[in-house]
Order: sequence, then structure tokens, then C-alpha cells
Amino acid sequence: MMTMSEHKYKRVGCGRLFGLGACLKMLLLFLSVFTGKISAVKLVSEINHGMLEEFLRGKLFVITYVDSTGCSRCRNLYPYFLAASQSFPKDEDIFFTRTYDKQLIQKWGIEELPALVYHKKDADSTNVYGTRAVLPVDITVDDVIGGIERTLHGDFESIKRKYSVHLNSDNYDEIITTPTQSVLLLMYDKESKKKTLDVLEKVAYAFRKDDAILFASLDVDKHAAVRNSRFKTRDTPSIMWLEEKRKQTIKRYGGMITKELIVTFINERTSLKRMTSGGLHKEAGRISKVDELLEEHADIVYNADPDSLTLLSQAIKKIEPEIHDHQRE
Repeated sequence: MMTMSEHKYKRVGCGRLFGLGACLKMLLLFLSVFTGKISAVKLVSEINHGMLEEFLRGKLFVITYVDSTGCSRCRNLYPYFLAASQSFPKDEDIFFTRTYDKQLIQKWGIEELPALVYHKKDADSTNVYGTRAVLPVDITVDDVIGGIERTLHGDFESIKRKYSVHLNSDNYDEIITTPTQSVLLLMYDKESKKKTLDVLEKVAYAFRKDDAILFASLDVDKHAAVRNSRFKTRDTPSIMWLEEKRKQTIKRYGGMITKELIVTFINERTSLKRMTSGGLHKEAGRISKVDELLEEHADIVYNADPDSLTLLSQAIKKIEPEIHDHQRE
């Protein structure tokens, strides 16, 4: 009998694995893509309780992002789930989905959003739903992929992970405009694609543990209308910076497109303080104005004079907004 991990690397006939009806649908989908009638297969499918059983039929592993339209944190974390799905663009076994369905949320016992729920096909079972469980991981590219790898007892070392999100006309507003984090956006064409996308991925990797910033790319050869309707520049490649609180005021990055310079650019505009390797600088987590106050009043702190400490406390309160912004980042 074939184990789940063996199944990952040993293919069987489409009819045997999925059923003839599903195979015909897959064939039609392939022909549509091949003939240009549709541009690409959607990486994250929307599901609901009415079509769940049919969707799960014949699939080895389905992971679902449980979402709500009123959940701001869901908006911020979904791009990383989408980025994780980009690492499996042509996988025949692993499917990424999303649901807002309240009936499913209640049935699955989800109390905190967002959440990740997976369905794994049971070997030699007629139960189309298979095994269902919550995937207890943070919603980052590495944690989502790592969680799938452990669940399937597979080896994903050969999978090239994507840490930036590819944009198009369908997902631009949801990925860029709605979430409340800063965005570094690369716009490229065919000539600049390979070199610039590689740099973007390396920078995104350095900040892969930070949900205060999102990395995205836009192929202007395919999606010129998206670029033309939102940006004045027609230059490629170009990098845009959309700050969390001022996304309507778009700034253009003017330096060379290198990993070192872009990481420095981001560090200067945030409190993240990452090195190009992804590690933290020694000053990360520190607030310069608080450090200055403590250094200036070091003798007060050392002597623990009550009246002087009260004055120091009042001075620190004046910079509380900056402290709160720092904590949020």
C-alpha cells in the first residue's frame, strides 16, 4: 500500500486518482489555458459549504484560509497565504482555498480568525472529507509550507519558496490597498524580470518573519492596465513604496536595485532593522528617543529619586505615540 509521502512522488493515472468526471474537467481547463481562453489557473479557490464535498473529491490535500470580511488581521495575513500557494503552482496533490462561509466556520469550531484548516485524503477510504484538522502554525510562508510538509510526511526541500506576491487586476486592491501594512512593489517587464525578481525575493526573504511589510511584483507586459491606472511612471523596472498610513502618497525608490540598498531603504522607513541575511541588527527593538532620555537621565534612574523619576515618566509619556507605532511594527 502506498503511503502519503510515497504518493507525493509516485503518480498514478488521472482516472484512478480523481475519477473520470474530474479528469475531463481538468483536461478542459488545460485546453483553455493552452488556447489562451483563460490566462492562468487560480492559485487560491473560494469554497463554501454547498460545494465543499465536490471540491474535496479526489484531492489528496486541501488547505483552507478561514476568513471574515470584517477581520482586519485576516486582510493583513492573507497575502502571505497567497505567497505560500505560489510555491505549488502546478502541484497535482496540494490545493489552496479560502472561505468566508459562516456555516463552515461554525461546523469546524473555529473561534479565532484567521485560521488554517486542512482536509487530507485517507488511504483506502470512501470518506470524501478525509481527515480534517486545524493547522496550528503562524501564517507565514515558511510556517504554512512547513506545516503542510509535516502533515504529509513529505520532503519539500526541492520546492522553491516564494516570499513576494504576484499581482494582477483581480487581486491588486485586496493585496495592496486594503491591508494595513507597508508595501514594496516591483514593476518589471520581460527584459528586467529575471534579475529584479531575484533581488525582490532575496529582500522579501530577509523580512519573511515581519508582517508589518509586504512585498509584491507586477508584470507590466501582462498587466499594463493595472500599472497605468495607478502609477504615473512608465519606466521599468521601477520600485514603489506605499507606506502603511499613506498609501495614496506613493513614493518611488530611486536607488540601484540591489538587496543591500533596498534592505537599508526599508530599515530607514520602518522599525524592523533587518540585516540582508534576515537576522536582526543589535539596535532592533530599541526606540531611539527612549534611549536618549534614559541616557540623559541615567543618574536619576541610578539614584531612584522619586521626584526626578516622575519627571522622567512624564517625558516618556510624551513619546507614547511613537512607542505604540514601534510596538505595532
